[in-house]
Amino acid sequence: MEIVVQRRTFLTSCIGMLCGSAGARAQVLVAPIDIVKSFYDGSNKPDWESPFFSGVVRGRYFSKSLRTAIDRAERKAKGEEWIDFDPISNSQDPGIYDLSISLIADAPDKKTVRASFRYEQDPKSAHFDVFYDFVLEGTAWKVSDIRGQSSDEGPKQWSVRQMLKAR
Repeated sequence: MEIVVQRRTFLTSCIGMLCGSAGARAQVLVAPIDIVKSFYDGSNKPDWESPFFSGVVRGRYFSKSLRTAIDRAERKAKGEEWIDFDPISNSQDPGIYDLSISLIADAPDKKTVRASFRYEQDPKSAHFDVFYDFVLEGTAWKVSDIRGQSSDEGPKQWSVRQMLKAR
């Protein structure tokens, strides 16, 4: 009888540990779409500042390799700007209107989120898309690249990672 009770206690403990670790993972894991939504919080207000330039945001939401590459570029720039626009707003003068955010690629270890918006309130103005590539690092989704298209001098694709490699 004592062996049966010990076995039940052991099995109950194991199940509790498994459920506890799965529960902890679920609590830590923030969906990529929610991360991107947080980047644009308040983006329709005149005093909005892009989170791209925030060390806190980079530390929390960017992959280790992307943070390392950005840190290296900033050190090489020696106090100068290493990038001449804000990748989150895809502009030098942010103003975000009609924001739409959607998950467009969904794999177990990689996801891509698209933020689509206009710079002007005029509904006839052009839409711009910014893509966020995510990877799973440990128990957290992290931005591994930000991509978009510039309309200056004709359409031109850009990627933060590619810009960093060129430096």
